Amino acid sequence: MGRYSRHLKIVLLIAIILTITTVILSVSSSLQSLKRYKENLVNFSEFVMRSFESGNRAFMMNEQFSRRTIEQFARDISKQEIIEDIIVYSESGKVVLSVGDRKPSSYQGLVGRHSDNIEMVEMEDSFFLYKRFNPFAGMPMGRMGGRMGGHMMGEGMMRMWNDNNGSSGDYYIGVLLNKKEYSSILQKSIVDVSQVIILGILLVIIFFYSVRIIGEYERKSRKLQLAEKEAEIGKFANVLAHEIKNPLSSMKGLINYSAKKIESPELSEYLFQSLEEIDRLNKIVNDFLSYGRDMVLEFQKLELENLIHHTIELLGYDIKAKGLTVNVEGSSFEIYADKDKLMQAVMNLIINAVQGAPDNSDIYIKLDKKAKKAEIINEVKSKLRVNSEKLFEPFYTEKSKGTGLGLAVAKKILMLHQGKVNVISTDPFVVEMDFSGQNEKDFKNG
Repeated sequence: MGRYSRHLKIVLLIAIILTITTVILSVSSSLQSLKRYKENLVNFSEFVMRSFESGNRAFMMNEQFSRRTIEQFARDISKQEIIEDIIVYSESGKVVLSVGDRKPSSYQGLVGRHSDNIEMVEMEDSFFLYKRFNPFAGMPMGRMGGRMGGHMMGEGMMRMWNDNNGSSGDYYIGVLLNKKEYSSILQKSIVDVSQVIILGILLVIIFFYSVRIIGEYERKSRKLQLAEKEAEIGKFANVLAHEIKNPLSSMKGLINYSAKKIESPELSEYLFQSLEEIDRLNKIVNDFLSYGRDMVLEFQKLELENLIHHTIELLGYDIKAKGLTVNVEGSSFEIYADKDKLMQAVMNLIINAVQGAPDNSDIYIKLDKKAKKAEIINEVKSKLRVNSEKLFEPFYTEKSKGTGLGLAVAKKILMLHQGKVNVISTDPFVVEMDFSGQNEKDFKNG
C-alpha cells in the first residue's frame, strides 16, 4: 500500500503543479491580450490623428473651406462606434474643437497634458490619447492669411488656428475612445482566470484531503498489523509461559527440598544458586505472561508523581545497590490510570534506567504539567547505536540478560491508557511518557 500511496501523492502533486502552471500561463496570456489591445488602440488613434492632420492641411489650402468644414470632417471621422470625441486644445488648456457630446468642462485635467509623441491616459470608462498638433505643418511658407504658393488660405481657418495676438501657438489633438470592448475582454479574462484558479484551489484541497486520508489509512494499517503481530506473539508467549511455569514450580520445590536435606555444604550452595537461576527464569516467564495476557483495566484519577515516588520506593534496593540517586523534578499532574498496571509500566521504565546507568550516577524524572508528559533521563555507560523504534518491539534487547519484553509491556500498558512512550535521546538515554492524548470523557463514560 505504501508504494501505491506514494505514487498517488506524486500524481496529485503533478496535477497541482500543472494547474498552477496553467493559472500562470492563463494570467500571462490575458495580460498580453490586454497589452496588445492597448497597442492597437494607440495605432488606431495615431491613424485618426494623421487623418485629421491631412484633412486640416487640405482644407487650409482651399479658401472655400471654413471651421464648419473641419468640424464636419472631424464628425465624419468619429462616426466609428469606439470613438467618443476628437478634440483640439491649446497649450493653455482651452478647447478649440470638440465634436462629441461632452461639455468642454469635462476635459478638465486632460487638456493640461502635453506631449510630442502619442500618449494614453486610462480612465474609468474611456481612454484618452493625445499628442502635439501643428495645424500649419506642411503648409507653403509665406504670409499667413494671403496667397501661399498660388493658393489662398481661408480666413476662418486662420482665425481658428491663430491665438489672440495673431500668431500661431502650440496645439494638441486628443482622441477619446470608449472602453466597452476592452472591458468585455478584461471581464472574459477575469472569468477564465478565475475558473482556472478555482479549479487549482479545488485540486489543492483534494490533494491535502487525499494525503490526509492516505496517511490516516496507512497509520491504521500499521497499527492493525502491529496489533495482529502482537496478538500472535502474545498467544505464543502465553502458551510458552504456561508450559514452562509448571515444570519450573516442580523443579524449585524439589531443589529446595534437596538443598535442605543434603549434608554437603558445597552441594547445598550449588543447589541454592540453582534456585536463584530458577527465580530469574520464573521472572522471565512472568514477563511472557504479562505481555501475552489480555489486560482488564480499572481506571481512577491519580497523581502521577505519587505513583512514581511509590515505584522508586519499591526499587530502593536496586537503586542503592548501584549507588544511584533518583531526582523527581517539575510539577505533578493528574491522569486516569489503572494504578497497578501503570505502576508496572513505570517500574519497567525506571528499571531500564537503573540497569543502563553507570554506578554512582543520577537519574532524573522530569514532570511537565502543561504538556502532560514525564521524562526519565539517565546517563549511559557507552554510546548506544540502536533504532529507538525497535526498543519497544517484543524480544528486542541490547542487554546480555533480559527478555526484551520490559519496554514492550510498558508500551502496551501506556497505549491502553491513551498514552505514548518514546525514546527522545540515547545519550543521555531519555524516555518520554506522554499522556496528552487522554480524553477525560472516555474514562468517565467507560
